[in-house]
Amino acid sequence: TRARAAAATGADGVVHVGNSSHLITIGGVRVLTDPWKSDVADYVLHHSVAPAAIPRDVDVVLITHEHDDHFDPSALADVDKRATIVVPTWLEARAKPLGFAHVIAMKAGDVVRDVRGPKGALRSIEAVRALHDVDEIAYRFDAGSGEHARAVFFGGDTLPTREIEALAIRAPVDLAVLPADAGSLLGKRWVMNPSE
Repeated sequence: TRARAAAATGADGVVHVGNSSHLITIGGVRVLTDPWKSDVADYVLHHSVAPAAIPRDVDVVLITHEHDDHFDPSALADVDKRATIVVPTWLEARAKPLGFAHVIAMKAGDVVRDVRGPKGALRSIEAVRALHDVDEIAYRFDAGSGEHARAVFFGGDTLPTREIEALAIRAPVDLAVLPADAGSLLGKRWVMNPSE
């Protein structure tokens, strides 16, 4: 409840929406990660807590990969189209028809600067190679300056990679939002576990 109130006032913080969807406020900039409301996995997996309502008033939306629980057009329909949506290059053609004011396509190693939304801008976003059962990228982003500068890493559904580890050493962050699943699917792990 306190986190939701902080997000509503623009204070820095994180609100877990559901699955890999988070509303991260950094330097007053509202970033929504992997928006998700529902997907076909609902018929196989059972969530103990339903997702919260998708925040509408955001500046930047980050998408890590194409799985329906990370790139959900029904969830994206709820987001203010003045936001900038950032997607892997291979999802650009699917993102453009969604009506967002700005679509930025990135691949691992890309850095974009001054990513603007309706109420604020991230100083930069860097994409790094992630590892999942489909192509995926993870993001490091930052906002603010001087003593108010903050940086966040968002890992989507990745396993650890050398590139993520190198990024963590080269450009430490104030907060890392990482997947942590102790399970496996068909005998193989596709997401880092809590110890990783």
